Amino acid sequence: MNTPRSLRLTALFCALFATSLLAEEDPDVTAAIAAEKGRGSALLAADLNALDAIMADDCLYTHSSGKLETKKIHMDTFVAGLRYERFDTSDLRGHSVTPDVVVLNGTINQSKGVGGKMTDLK
Repeated sequence: MNTPRSLRLTALFCALFATSLLAEEDPDVTAAIAAEKGRGSALLAADLNALDAIMADDCLYTHSSGKLETKKIHMDTFVAGLRYERFDTSDLRGHSVTPDVVVLNGTINQSKGVGGKMTDLK
C-alpha cells in the first residue's frame, strides 16, 4: 500500500514536533525567562537597584507602542513616579539566536501609571 506523500510528510512533521517538545530545554532560554520574571518583580517593586542589575548599560528598551528609551530614560520614569500594579507574563517562549542572544515571545498583562492613574495594557 502506498501512503500518500502528504500523509507521510504530516507524520514526519508530527514526529519532529513531538521530538522538539521532549527535547531538553535550552539553558539559555531558561535563564532568559528567569531574568524576564525577575524584571517583572523589579518593575512591581519599583526596585531600581534590581532593574539596574538586570538591564545592560547599553539597553534600548522598546515599548509595545514602539517608543524607544535608553536605560537611563527608562529608569528615570520610575524616579518620576511610574508604578506597576500588575505585571503578569504568560506563554513565554524563547529561541537562542546566538550564544549571547535569546529572543522571547509571549504575553504581558500589566497595569501601570503615575500618581494612581493606571492604564491596563496587554
